[in-house]
Amino acid sequence: MLYPNLFAYLNDHSGEEDRVIEGRDRAILTTHSTTLEISFPYLKPTDVFPPDNQLQTTISLTDDNISLTVTDEVLDIETIEDESEIPHWEERLGKRLDDQNTLLIAVFNQIFNQITTQSHSPKEDGNYLLIQLPVALANFNREDAKLPLVVSLERRYQLTHNLRLISTKLRHQLRRKPEMMSVGKIQEMDEYCLRDYVRKPGKTAAEKAGSKQQLMGIKREEDYNTPENKFLVYCCRILHLNCRQYRETGNTQYQEEVGKIQRSIDGFYQLPEVKNIQTQQYHFTKPNYVLQQNPIYRRFYQGYLDYIEKRYSTKKVWSYRQRLFSDWVGVSLLATLTCFSGSYVSLLGSLPVSKTPEYGEYLSKSNPDPIMIFLRDRVYQFQLRKPTTGETHCDWILTVTVNWLDSETIEDQHLKIWNFWYLPSLETRQEAEIYFQTETGIVFFLESPPDDNLDIYPSWLQQLPHPLTEDGLTHIRQTLARIIEQWINNNFGKTS
Repeated sequence: MLYPNLFAYLNDHSGEEDRVIEGRDRAILTTHSTTLEISFPYLKPTDVFPPDNQLQTTISLTDDNISLTVTDEVLDIETIEDESEIPHWEERLGKRLDDQNTLLIAVFNQIFNQITTQSHSPKEDGNYLLIQLPVALANFNREDAKLPLVVSLERRYQLTHNLRLISTKLRHQLRRKPEMMSVGKIQEMDEYCLRDYVRKPGKTAAEKAGSKQQLMGIKREEDYNTPENKFLVYCCRILHLNCRQYRETGNTQYQEEVGKIQRSIDGFYQLPEVKNIQTQQYHFTKPNYVLQQNPIYRRFYQGYLDYIEKRYSTKKVWSYRQRLFSDWVGVSLLATLTCFSGSYVSLLGSLPVSKTPEYGEYLSKSNPDPIMIFLRDRVYQFQLRKPTTGETHCDWILTVTVNWLDSETIEDQHLKIWNFWYLPSLETRQEAEIYFQTETGIVFFLESPPDDNLDIYPSWLQQLPHPLTEDGLTHIRQTLARIIEQWINNNFGKTS
């Protein structure tokens, strides 16, 4: 049974199975054996369909004999592999040709790398100290995470410098080619030349050479069409494409470095030796000895491996970026709670974090340790956890337990949290309105789609400040602090 969005599933309002599913709405598919959430597809230019340039693809579940058409809001600009086609796709898609999601994924990944690097717990591997979480986030360098890949590769491998060095040291092979030449220039003849010589009429070499005094001889030529040079040109084409992609974003921070790389590659292309290197149908398969051992060629090969790893990690996480966003919201909530006045976190209080994301998730199903807040007349205990099997399908449950010191009574409240990468569609918002008539919770979202926006949000819907903006991470924690305080005040009265 297909539910077109997450809140339709919570309301038990199923839809037609042949309808188009919007990836941003977190549709739910239930089969006889499992319940699945439909994630974003990673689309290619071949998944853009006229007349409205709809971004969609068809996914199939062979075991259940089900086919679903799923959309995304944007096309990743890095899927365009031919630089000359970028203007065409910009004209067709406009703002839907996107470079921001890849950057956001890199920022979120870098945040979790920062946590696992700076907050290691002596308790056990995979657990990181809650008390160090605000420090790790404060030390996070947004600009490093936003560094364009081509600039990162340039700084690490000095590609433009090595390209200048290799321009005068391109490896080549001597090709032996039989052709007609003046008798005086012949230095070598092979069997083919000798057979041709024997067949010619005449008794002496002069007679056989004829009026033009030409015979078949071996001409030695420097051939630069070697596997390593084909790879080098192919690698430069990728770097040049990345430079173009960065320039199309309109960002200017690294424009000078990107322009320097681009000009260096343009100059390399103008070399006569390079112009004759044939790479039209070239597809890199595996490195040869030169790429592995020659110090200059090896730097380009290592840079290419870094590029492929980054592209693969982006593609791998793209479909699960809502989970990645949800984990980041969880970390931000915990950091916010630890910064409240009167908060207390055990010195060994830990947060389980994986070093690599599994289907977009860094945070395991284990619960982070609770955070206490001590006030004059009450003690709050906050517990943030992911729901267990059988509980409401949400992303986080924030439980607060209040111990009233004067009456020795205990109360608790639960706040369910859902996270959407994009502003949910109108249909999803309508289903959410129905759900929140009887339930409580909050929905966070990160971005508005290029062609959809909302001026006034209902009380249960909140857009978080964008992490790519200046002080965005600080503003996010301020927003979360305001929401938590308002929720606490509404349920337990204002703190004294």
